[in-house]
Amino acid sequence: MKIIICDDNEEEIVRSKRVILDQKLAEEKDVTTCQPEELLKQIEGQTLECDLFIMDIEFDGRDYNGITLSTAINELQPESQIIYLTNILEFAPEVYETKHCYFVLKANMDLMLPRAVRKAEVLIQKRKKNAVLEIFNQGSRVIISQNEIFYIERVQRKLQIHTKEKEYSYYSSLRKLQGQLEEVFVRCHEAYIVNLDYVKVVEKEQIRMENSDVIPIGVSYEKELRKRYLNYWAEQV
Repeated sequence: MKIIICDDNEEEIVRSKRVILDQKLAEEKDVTTCQPEELLKQIEGQTLECDLFIMDIEFDGRDYNGITLSTAINELQPESQIIYLTNILEFAPEVYETKHCYFVLKANMDLMLPRAVRKAEVLIQKRKKNAVLEIFNQGSRVIISQNEIFYIERVQRKLQIHTKEKEYSYYSSLRKLQGQLEEVFVRCHEAYIVNLDYVKVVEKEQIRMENSDVIPIGVSYEKELRKRYLNYWAEQV
């Protein structure tokens, strides 16, 4: 489970991260901390890769707050869970305008944050088990189980989804699609996203899939692909 802690107070960031690690709720490599402007930059660049956001609400000296960022996260990555972590109760009514799974007061952090993270983890695991992709194929609404997808290919203005049983084609972009896919999917080329569950081997310039298809590796995507591939296999051990 990938976690991002966003707060404008470094002491609070350290404290909340310590609670998570002390309670063994996540490994340190899976917990990222950031200031609000860093998270805003990721949102604007649509480069988010996270299962759970732990979000402070009030940011001093900014014209936006944690609720603003959470609203954008709901739109960009609706599958992610959000825990609000704040000192101020007056924001409580506003948070219900966003999708979140818990509201924790910092005064109760040691007791309530572990409870909130465990609830989020249950929701995340449930989602991953049942993760689907909804598209419109030839005028019809189609629901595709993500664990059936081998890879996704961009062909001109359309995306082709290659699954165990058949192929689907619809108008969209890989950039837009990435936010809807589970962590096991990785961009390996300007025109391809692959499901690591079905990667047979990563070679020097290409990927061999379990269904014998060969996918090219783009130079600008190679480093991240190999990193994700190694992490994927490390987690299988």
